[in-house]
Parts: sequence; C-alpha cells; structure tokens
Amino acid sequence: MLIARLQSHKEELQEYDKIMREQLRAGIIEEVQPHMNQDGIIHYLPHHDVRNSGKTTT
Repeated sequence: MLIARLQSHKEELQEYDKIMREQLRAGIIEEVQPHMNQDGIIHYLPHHDVRNSGKTTT
C-alpha cells in the first residue's frame, strides 16, 4: 500500500528509499528474515511512513 502510493510520487519514493537504506546501514532498523532466531519474546513494530511537508525533521 505504501509503495503503491509512493510510486506515483517518484521524488518521495526516492527520498523514502534513501532514508530506509541509511537507517539499515546505521543499524537503526533491521529487516526481519524467516530464518532469524525467534527464542523468547519478540516485538515487531509495523512500519508506516509519517510525512509532514512543513517540517524539516521527523
């Protein structure tokens, strides 16, 4: 749903992709893989974008 919405706004999609890649590299976020160890209690936070064109930061 998010990607479909952003595909009609190419600049926003590119900026979104850039931010996600930076956060992956910095270890802020991680991609969940099916083979990851799932011992113990694990919490997953679903992702959704929050955009406010009037602000310079999130």
